[in-house]
Amino acid sequence: MGALDLICVTTDPDSTAFYGFAYAESYDCSYGYCSNNVLVKSNANPTSGSSLTWSLVSKISSRNMTGVASYIFDAKFSCAINAQGVFTMFGLTRGGMYSGPDSAFGVRYDPAGTMDAKYNFQGSGAWMNVTIDKAYNWTGSTNKHTLGYVNNGVTTDLVHTVISGDGNNIYVAKVDESTKTLTAAGNWALNKTIHGEVISMGIGNNHLYTFGSYPSYMGRAFLTGFPLATISPTTPVGKFYNASVVSDPQYARGVYLYTYQNTLTLIVAKYEFLTSTIYKINDPDNANSTGLPVANFTNTATNMDFFVPLGDGTSPTSFALMKQFGKLYAFGNDNGYRYTREINKASITDSVGVNPNPSNPSSGSSSSQDDSSSTGVVIGAIVGVVLQEIQDRRHREGHKYRCQQALATRPSSQQHQQLCLPSTTRSNRRT
Repeated sequence: MGALDLICVTTDPDSTAFYGFAYAESYDCSYGYCSNNVLVKSNANPTSGSSLTWSLVSKISSRNMTGVASYIFDAKFSCAINAQGVFTMFGLTRGGMYSGPDSAFGVRYDPAGTMDAKYNFQGSGAWMNVTIDKAYNWTGSTNKHTLGYVNNGVTTDLVHTVISGDGNNIYVAKVDESTKTLTAAGNWALNKTIHGEVISMGIGNNHLYTFGSYPSYMGRAFLTGFPLATISPTTPVGKFYNASVVSDPQYARGVYLYTYQNTLTLIVAKYEFLTSTIYKINDPDNANSTGLPVANFTNTATNMDFFVPLGDGTSPTSFALMKQFGKLYAFGNDNGYRYTREINKASITDSVGVNPNPSNPSSGSSSSQDDSSSTGVVIGAIVGVVLQEIQDRRHREGHKYRCQQALATRPSSQQHQQLCLPSTTRSNRRT
């Protein structure tokens, strides 16, 4: 049995079961590349953390996929699954001084697909990478993003949207299924006086719903629905909902928008000492207002990495999963009282993730212990050499970067040209 740290969770189209994705090492792998892409599924209609169970759908070595676990630094993820069980996840890895630029990536599992024999994949179905169109303006300077399926009247499109870092634009893309590429489809300019500063998005009911606030407008809340059945390359005419009953949106620590059947739910989660609220809009195509809150609650976990509900989030049997700071929480309804409660990580019977019962090393004779000590010294020396080489390489890469920046700003400067000489040459010139 292995415990998994789920980094992205979604539900099936009928909202009856959770699907979760994790990067996890095989704990029976002692050397080499041990990380796996792991897709799991929950039991149907769990109503609490104690009734929630998980089972493996598929796993594959991360070596064969983009966005491998070794390079997931401060990444943000969104995922979706269709009625055929095709699961897709997109993420953006944040680059650093030594890890390269920010990089968007996509991975997919198709239960009806087949894989090339070169991958030596032993399971059913197929894993594949989804290419990100370079024209799609999704970089580290962008903000929140969301993913969902949209019915265009003939087929369903997988649509991805992201808010620009300055909050002035929403970039829209959809997956070209013939090439498995997330392709740029729209650049929507926002007007903060009518859309607010958008802080949350949700795709459903063939619309992109956005929620924004504008402190300059006395804490006014803005709720807008943009049509997605036909994706406009420029800002389409949106539907504006009266959200005046949403009080003090500037104090929201997390705002979550999602649809279930023909219902739009808005959750405004605030600091623990403030009242959080749930709004429910029935038939959002024809409704014009959020209406009064259907529930108030005190939230102990805000600003979550994800909030994924089963059902509409407001009925007695509704249940949701949330994640904050690496911890998994349940959001439930207990006789009208809504609660947030930390629960255990997803556990499956397969040997991936955190082993709850690691075996103790067997005790050997004194001679074998001596051999182990000698081996430890040798390994320690090798590790020291490797770490020194990594440090030296990082120093060289840092020097090269500073050199390039210097020459880009003042290419004729003697001081900058001197900086770009190898360190040994500079040292010799000073003597």
